[in-house]
Amino acid sequence: MQEVERLTLQIAMNSRLQVLLSSDSEESTESRAAFYDFIRDLDRSRMSSSFIDDFYVYLNNSQTIISPIRKAKASLFFEHVQNSPDPGYPALMKQTLSEYHRHLYLHSIPLGSGTTQKKVLTYVQSLPLGQKTSFKGSLVIQIDEQQVKDLARQINWASEGHLYVLNPQGELIMTTSDSTGDLERLIGKLNDQTGYHSEMADGEMTMLSYTTSESNGLRYVSAVPRSVVMAGVDEIKTWAVMLLAVCLIAGTIACYSMAYRNYSPIRDMVEAIRKGRRSTGLRVSNEIDFIKSTLLDSMQEENDLRDTLSRQEPAIRANFLSRLFRGQVDPSAVTGESIDFMGVRFLAEAFGVILIDIENGSRFAKEGSEPEWILVQFVVSNICKELMPGDGYTVELDLQRLAVLMSVSKPDPADPGGLSENGRLRSFAERLKATLDHYQIQTTMAFGGVHCGMEQTGRAYAEALAALDYRITMGQGTIIGYEEIGGMEQRIYHYPLETETQMINMAKSGDFPGIDKLLDQIYAINFVNSRITPEVGKCLFFDMTGTLLKLQNVFSGSGKKLTGGDPVKSVLGCTTAEEMFQKTREWYESFCSAVNEERPDHGEKLFQRIKDYVDANCTDSNFGLASMAEELGLTQQYLSVFFKKYGDQNLKDYIMAVRLRAAKRMLASSEFTITQVAKAIGYANDIGFIRVFKKNEGITPGRYREIVAENGGKQG
Repeated sequence: MQEVERLTLQIAMNSRLQVLLSSDSEESTESRAAFYDFIRDLDRSRMSSSFIDDFYVYLNNSQTIISPIRKAKASLFFEHVQNSPDPGYPALMKQTLSEYHRHLYLHSIPLGSGTTQKKVLTYVQSLPLGQKTSFKGSLVIQIDEQQVKDLARQINWASEGHLYVLNPQGELIMTTSDSTGDLERLIGKLNDQTGYHSEMADGEMTMLSYTTSESNGLRYVSAVPRSVVMAGVDEIKTWAVMLLAVCLIAGTIACYSMAYRNYSPIRDMVEAIRKGRRSTGLRVSNEIDFIKSTLLDSMQEENDLRDTLSRQEPAIRANFLSRLFRGQVDPSAVTGESIDFMGVRFLAEAFGVILIDIENGSRFAKEGSEPEWILVQFVVSNICKELMPGDGYTVELDLQRLAVLMSVSKPDPADPGGLSENGRLRSFAERLKATLDHYQIQTTMAFGGVHCGMEQTGRAYAEALAALDYRITMGQGTIIGYEEIGGMEQRIYHYPLETETQMINMAKSGDFPGIDKLLDQIYAINFVNSRITPEVGKCLFFDMTGTLLKLQNVFSGSGKKLTGGDPVKSVLGCTTAEEMFQKTREWYESFCSAVNEERPDHGEKLFQRIKDYVDANCTDSNFGLASMAEELGLTQQYLSVFFKKYGDQNLKDYIMAVRLRAAKRMLASSEFTITQVAKAIGYANDIGFIRVFKKNEGITPGRYREIVAENGGKQG
């Protein structure tokens, strides 16, 4: 019956049938096309079930029958196509189809003649669904009665019992019994929708059970001899008692063995946890509680670790991007997991770099101190984040310079008036500069070209740095694009003082790989990306060789001497720029090799010198990386990298640790207030000091002083 209902819904919801039901004429082009298409749809649904013998649709307005293989008038269809031996069949169908029916099942009707004769159950549903007063047709489905009987006989008790199917009007639709003598008497006692009771039928006590379908109203009645039913019950009782006894015995044995076997792993696990876990003094009642407490402790430790990593995420990301700019990151070693860990996410594969030099931030940095410049950096960095059109990140290179790394998507081909990739960089720079001017922060910006691939980020940074060098000719407070200088024939070379200082610091530490990357960038900017004249090119290599001579003077002062001849003659004696470049590379490599032989003693002295300077001056409010780098004759970047390399600790963290040690000594005494302690170690006020102290020590300075007092003046 469910298959009949599914077929009914499938046909009733057919859009072409809706057209036929609504059409008043069969001759219209739309109606003829709908007839043809609907017959094909019916044909596709023909094999949906083996129980369904045939089905067709009757249209009231034209008294037409549409079946999966034909279209015919109703009178011809019932008299000739479906030739029933019952002479009243055409009149019955005409009467039935002229009235509204919902899920109507008729008694079995014979169709055909001779050996092809079969009985079918007829199902009628008026169309459209739900329209009782103005229905326009009917769906007729004919079910093979023999198929249903065969299915019913497969039930175990069907060989000795019988099945009856009644429609909502109480009429017999189908039965597996050849005799219906006591049927009317039995049906008269079926008062409820569902039930069962015993009755005498055909001289034998019969178990009568019945139920009514909620969906179609059909009532199903089964009649089985009581002896057949109770024989199985008695056998089941015997087997149930035997099975219960077996289950009790087997269950007892199984419970004991399983309990013993399953307890062993738990015992071994508890023992292993106890061996690897430090004692907490926590008492637990059983092994499950012990394992539970261990898991809770592990999850808490994991959460603490995640919290610590999340606090360090900005610093890790800034370090990664800073090294990426300088070409110190191997893109092939960068995995998606490591990128996600640092909170870095790029939607596009093309990258551009914008350098921002802060020329004047007097509104925030009135005295020009390091904390004030840090505030200016914070303001500029946050404005960049607010204006960032997509994925992008800001990196603080030094106190007055920031770099913006942007992932730039390709222009939309469907938008011919859209901005190019470089145009998007300039548009962002213009909006950023206008916003910073509003806050009275004067800046000079420069950006390089847009390059595809993370490995090209260093090239984009070098181009932006080269464009920034043109500030000397284009003036401060301007926006300089690398494409503006890329097409000009340069009469100056790119070898800024910053790059020379960086090379000197790297050479002093024997870092030839870093020098090699800088040399590649200088060569690419001056000879690959530009059209530098030969005379200016010689001046460039002469200047680079001059840097090497300065380094040789420093090296010779230590009692050592480089061999290999005169670097000036060997470099300027070459005939091509590539040969000059290779000679320069060889001289720097030779110098770094010589320095590395003396590096341990030199590095230790410089490291100790930095620590002594920090210990002596870190409590000064004007103390900072800039002043320390100037005093030691180093750049801020080299100073930070060198200290991290030798001390396995960030320089800023070391300065913080020295200041906190001094603060703890002063807090142990009650003669200093919190504000006095903060100023004594270099903070302008107590707010920043309290925040830093609590972040590193986990408690406030006031609470630390109370703990020291409780311990009799002993510092924790």
